[in-house]
Amino acid sequence: MIKCYIVYDASVKIPVGIEYGNIWQFGNFDECMAIKTDIVQDGVDITPKYCLADIEYETSHIKNVVLQRSKLKTNSTTVHFGICTPSSCSSNDIILLLTYVTNGLNHIKITSNKCHTNEVTTYSSTDILYGCAIIFFLLMTVFSTLYHCFTIYSHKCNDIKDSRNSFDLVMKSFSVVENLKKLVKGSSDENGLSCINGIKACAMLFILAGHALVFFLGGPVQNAAFFESASKKIQNAFLLNSPLLVDLFLLLSGFLFARLLLLELDKRNGKVNFLMLYVFRYISEVYDLSANEYFFTTYGKTHMRATAYVFGILVGYIVHTLQDKNISIPRYLQHILWTLSTLVGLLSMFYVTVYYHDGYHYTVMEAGLYAALHRFGWSFANGWLVLACVMGYGGPLKRFLSCRALIPFSRLTYCAYLTNGFVELYLFSSVRTGRYMSVTSLLGDTLSHTILTFLAALILCLMFESPIHGIEKIFIKRSVPPKRLSSKNDKNTSINNNNSRSTSSESAESIETA
Repeated sequence: MIKCYIVYDASVKIPVGIEYGNIWQFGNFDECMAIKTDIVQDGVDITPKYCLADIEYETSHIKNVVLQRSKLKTNSTTVHFGICTPSSCSSNDIILLLTYVTNGLNHIKITSNKCHTNEVTTYSSTDILYGCAIIFFLLMTVFSTLYHCFTIYSHKCNDIKDSRNSFDLVMKSFSVVENLKKLVKGSSDENGLSCINGIKACAMLFILAGHALVFFLGGPVQNAAFFESASKKIQNAFLLNSPLLVDLFLLLSGFLFARLLLLELDKRNGKVNFLMLYVFRYISEVYDLSANEYFFTTYGKTHMRATAYVFGILVGYIVHTLQDKNISIPRYLQHILWTLSTLVGLLSMFYVTVYYHDGYHYTVMEAGLYAALHRFGWSFANGWLVLACVMGYGGPLKRFLSCRALIPFSRLTYCAYLTNGFVELYLFSSVRTGRYMSVTSLLGDTLSHTILTFLAALILCLMFESPIHGIEKIFIKRSVPPKRLSSKNDKNTSINNNNSRSTSSESAESIETA
């Protein structure tokens, strides 16, 4: 009898705060899963099952309140209702129970993927193989670091930096000591590219904040009206227009690729192995996007993202021409371009908030112009920012963006991009109660998510990205004839083609695969 009471206690009895937008009524998941019975002692053998039922309330007032979220979240009057039952109960049994409790006034739906039982986890051969690969890289990192530390203290091979032995070079590639040195190493302002560090770091911080807030918005909250009011504030426009921040990375990718490729073409008299460029880009950049309609129809379409990348290539060509011919932009033209780019950039980013005001009625022409030109305007503003800072017209802004403290964050941006989804999904899936949203709570949660993302990015960088990049350099050097290795122009490795995540200190890398 006591166990049956716990099953009842873990379920939602009377929903709370629905009219305030609290549509996630969880009950107590952990209490439900902790139920254990003994057939001898209790007389029953109950295995608990926790389900989230979707109940559609038809009350007009509740519908009006919840519909306030329609601009930010596609949800009408569906309330997610947590219920704990024995695992022997089917979905139809639970629906019958809830129909009886609600007097049959509401439409109820339960799907199997919203039910959870304490089942023994099974692992496929793919899971085991994946786990073995992780363990291999972990052991390689540990042993290589110990080996490197031993050589440092024993002064063997002059800290193995001058060693040509393949074993020493591989151990050095996996060493945490060596990779941390590379991560925090200062960046020279060669070709004026040191400011790229700061641009990448700042953009990634805003992107991570935007990702965290998107998950907060899509998750359980107690006061849904908070988002309705926050979306109308102009200072929150960067969250509503967060795809523009990603466009900044595409612009940087196009800029770095064009700028560094033109440098190499000058060095090699126009001879570059373009096949290897495409091979390296394909290997480093191909990934599987989530198979949903937004990615297929909008996010991944070339014409939706090409503007920023083409702008980046154009800026790279202009910078190369100006630096190669030692051309300076007149001061009056600098002032005009700074003013124009600032106004256009602010309009492109912040004008979107006017569409979220209930009393604002926009025309089809206005909406069409903004939709068609806001990416162009944002790319123009950031294109001038990059050009001005690289050419030395940035003043205090360039000094800030070239700050050494931003270099490690810049070098971790790609790993942060890869790990952020896992961090957000794990934290989102671990929520037990609805959040009460406020500026201070969101600030604290966003900072914690950002810190966790960069910690995960650091681990990924030290265990995988840096070692693999080091081994790649070893293979390239082994495959290139010694005569070419001695050339001054071949002192570096390659344009990695993941230019959006390469650092400005590596801007002079050459294409040894040519």
